[in-house]
Amino acid sequence: MRHPRLTQCAFALALAAAPANAATKPRIPAGQDPGGTAIAIISTGIDYTDPAISACLARDGEGELIGWDFVDNDRRPWRAPDVAASMPANWGRDTDALTKLIPCKGRNRIIPVRIDPEKPITLGQALEFISQTPARIAVVPMWSSAVTDWTAFGSAANAFKTLLIIAAAGDENINVDQYPVYPTAFSVDAANWSALPNLVVAASARGDTRTQTSTSNHGLKSVTLTVMEAASDQPAPATPEISPSGRAAVEVAWSLTCSLSRTKVYSTAIELKQRLLELRRPPSAADGRNLFDPGCRTR
Repeated sequence: MRHPRLTQCAFALALAAAPANAATKPRIPAGQDPGGTAIAIISTGIDYTDPAISACLARDGEGELIGWDFVDNDRRPWRAPDVAASMPANWGRDTDALTKLIPCKGRNRIIPVRIDPEKPITLGQALEFISQTPARIAVVPMWSSAVTDWTAFGSAANAFKTLLIIAAAGDENINVDQYPVYPTAFSVDAANWSALPNLVVAASARGDTRTQTSTSNHGLKSVTLTVMEAASDQPAPATPEISPSGRAAVEVAWSLTCSLSRTKVYSTAIELKQRLLELRRPPSAADGRNLFDPGCRTR
C-alpha cells in the first residue's frame, strides 16, 4: 500500500482567489507588544484583523508587527477567511483557530510568518527570518507527503539549531514510521539526512494509557509527544474542526513556554527540548508512546 500524495491543487486555486495586489490587504490594527515569551507560527497566513489575534501579536518599539509575509514580501501576513476555507487541511486551513489557542496577555506573544507552499524555498526562509527575531520556538502546523516540499525547510532547520521546531504529525491517521510525511520524517535518521535534534513532532490521541485511540498520524519512531485530548477538544456541530495534530503542536509549544523557569536562561534548542521532555507523563503508554498533558507544570 502506498500513501497517497497530499496535493496542493486546492491551495493553488485558493491562492489565485487571493488579492493580487498586496496594497489591498488590510492594515494591521494598532497595538502594543503584549509581552511574554515569543512563539513563531509558520502558516499560509492569518486574519490579523481578528481582535483575539491582533492583541497577541509581537510588536517592536514603534508598535509595528514582528512578522513577515514571504508571498508579498511585506509585514502583513494576511490570509482572508474565505480563502482559508478553501485550502487543504494539511496547509493550515485552521491557522486562525490554532493561533487563538495560545494564551497571551503577558504570557506569550505571537510572531506570524506566511509562506507559499508552491515555493518550498519560503519554508526555509521562514526559519531564517525567525532566527533573527525574539522567538526561539517555531510551530509548524502543516505537513505533506512530498519531501521536495520540505527540503529547504530541513536544510534551514539544520542550520538554525537555536530554534526549537514543534511540528504537527498530520491527520491522516497513518503510521508515519511506515508512510512518511514531512517535516515529521526529519525526526529520524534516513539515507539522505541525520535526525534533526531540534525537531519535536506532536501527535494527538484520546482515551487512557491502555486504550488510547489515535486522532492523528502516529509512529513510535517519528512522533516525539502524543497529546491526550480532553472532551472539550472535540468540535461542536457548529464549530469548525481544528486539526488534532495542529492543536497538539500549539499546545505543546505554549505548555513549554509557561513552564520555563524565570531564573534560568535556555540558550539552546536542545535545552528547551530537554525541558519539554521533562513535562511528559512519567509513565509511557502501554504501546510505548510518550504522552503529554497540556498546561503549566513545574516538574
